[in-house]
Amino acid sequence: MDIAKARLAEFLLKYGEKARALIEAIREASLRNDNPDAGDFSYKQIMEFLDSRGYAFDPKNLLRILEKEYGLIETSFRTSSQHWWRVKAREILSGDEGADDLQDPRVAAIKIKAASLELQAIRRKLEYFLRKPVLTELDKREFRRFSFNELNDIVTLLEEAAQYEETSDVANELKSIISLAYEVGKRIARKANNKGLHEAKGHEENSHDNVLRLPDGEDSV
Repeated sequence: MDIAKARLAEFLLKYGEKARALIEAIREASLRNDNPDAGDFSYKQIMEFLDSRGYAFDPKNLLRILEKEYGLIETSFRTSSQHWWRVKAREILSGDEGADDLQDPRVAAIKIKAASLELQAIRRKLEYFLRKPVLTELDKREFRRFSFNELNDIVTLLEEAAQYEETSDVANELKSIISLAYEVGKRIARKANNKGLHEAKGHEENSHDNVLRLPDGEDSV
């Protein structure tokens, strides 16, 4: 299960029947859409489908969640009277919602947790830290926060994912993240050690400079 499918599965599990009705409405509206330049579907089309199926709820909040929190759709056109979206996840249109994975709730839970961690964003940040010529104090604080928060979740999830063949791809991705984090940690530690050595050397040189120099022939006490 890829990230998009895991996010869709999480959305359906979390919001239940209304979420399933909305996904069905999006799929149906996209298939019948005659205005592809504006987008894949509109709010008006969704409402028409829901009304025709006897649903009596406003999908605005679920559409916002699907776009802002899950990133599965995006606004393509908007005016004071119209709102259109494009579908970013092919699983919505294909009907591939990870039903097989949901037969084992433990496997589904692992994949949902992985999706919630946004591993690709974490990977990009760690790779950025490794490429950056000099890490600022703000960078170091951000990495420290990651190390004491998200990293613990990643290690715990890796232990779970390693138990199932179906989540081997998740386990491999988590191992890769941990490896990147380890390299960033080594880089920060190396810089800190070098700084300590330079400061110690400077202190030693200053100590020699401060020794009382006596005239020739006199010994220091």
